[in-house]
Amino acid sequence: MLKKYLFILAIFLSFLSLFFSSNTVDNNLYFPIQKKNYYISSYFEYRTLGSYHFHNGIDIPLVEGTPLYALSDGVVSSAHFISGYGHSVIITYNNGYKSLYGHCSPTYIVSVGQTIKAKQLVAYVGPKYLPNGKLNGFTTGQHLHFTLYYNNKLINPLSVNYLLH
Repeated sequence: MLKKYLFILAIFLSFLSLFFSSNTVDNNLYFPIQKKNYYISSYFEYRTLGSYHFHNGIDIPLVEGTPLYALSDGVVSSAHFISGYGHSVIITYNNGYKSLYGHCSPTYIVSVGQTIKAKQLVAYVGPKYLPNGKLNGFTTGQHLHFTLYYNNKLINPLSVNYLLH
């Protein structure tokens, strides 16, 4: 019975987040992938997968090796393995945004403190399993987990109007 109410609450909060998500109007951000035909397998929402939790980004299924690009000019603030996200890159941008790219390739092409430019290649989509046999974070397959912050506040990545590459 409790699970039923939690599930209904999760659906309600997901719909609520669509109406009250932060709609930013900054048109100076580029989408992290250049591929025009993609779909989102998991949205910025509350969900139940064995337990009730909030998914703080979007998941885009992509083949291993798909290039990932910087949204704007900024600095790499992290490039290492993060529990749950696997090999990840975090970039702090000069315009108040910060992004997390999760489930990346274990071969990093950027380093912490490195200055980057908009549309610069920053990572590649990584494998589901790493060479040591462990999962590349909590994942059921190869994809980009993309989280976005504005002024250190978590926002829905789909609330931003991105520029095309």
